[in-house]
Amino acid sequence: MQGRLSDQRGAEFQTFPAASWAAEFERARALGLGNLEWLFGLEAPAQNPLFSAAGRAEIRERSLVTGVRVRSVCAHHFIEGALAAGSASERRGALELLESTRAAATELGAEVVVLPVLEGNSLQAPATRSAITEALRALAPGGAPLALEADLPAPELAAFLEGIGSEAPLGVCYDVGNATSFGFEPKEELAELGSRVLEVHFKDRWRGGASASLGEAETDFPAVLAHLKESGFSGPIVLETPAAPDWRALAEANLAFLDQLWGAA
Repeated sequence: MQGRLSDQRGAEFQTFPAASWAAEFERARALGLGNLEWLFGLEAPAQNPLFSAAGRAEIRERSLVTGVRVRSVCAHHFIEGALAAGSASERRGALELLESTRAAATELGAEVVVLPVLEGNSLQAPATRSAITEALRALAPGGAPLALEADLPAPELAAFLEGIGSEAPLGVCYDVGNATSFGFEPKEELAELGSRVLEVHFKDRWRGGASASLGEAETDFPAVLAHLKESGFSGPIVLETPAAPDWRALAEANLAFLDQLWGAA
């Protein structure tokens, strides 16, 4: 995830690295990473290269030079509820922005656009669920699939997706750390959601608590990795780990942890 290959002090958990996004491609290559998840944070669209032709051209150039793909885009911008709050006109504007995000992602060759439907955008609130359902049904057909990152248990999330009836491709971005914090069992939930899972976020969290570096909290990574290998999962696996003042040390520690686990799984 963008921002994890840049030093961040006192920043929000999800902050687009405006000053260093280009450098993150080379840093990812040097670490042996093949993909970056592009982040559309809470900034205005004009501040993110994703939303200009020149910006997208530069992203493609960085990707070509380094061999690091933008395989997915995280639309964190909508986590505060823009698709469900405000007037009808404001919600239409938010939907148009989401469609612009999907179009830009498709142009870059991204396979998935992640839409958080938790926190201020949680499907647990009936009014929000109704508004999100309406928005998803209005999406244009085709284009980059939209993967919902939700705080619902797997059976309820699967039922919600079944009931949408959208012409746009929909699925799930499953965050194993969030699931642990919510009290879910990630391996069982991944199995239940099956092919609906388009992307997996790797994060470590305490049950009912905060995030931590990989291997320091309670997420059952051995079980998760074993399932992903057994099931032949081929979608993006994105490290959505906490940002840190020393990106290199944290990135190397996280990758060492995963390398050891992947070999043992």
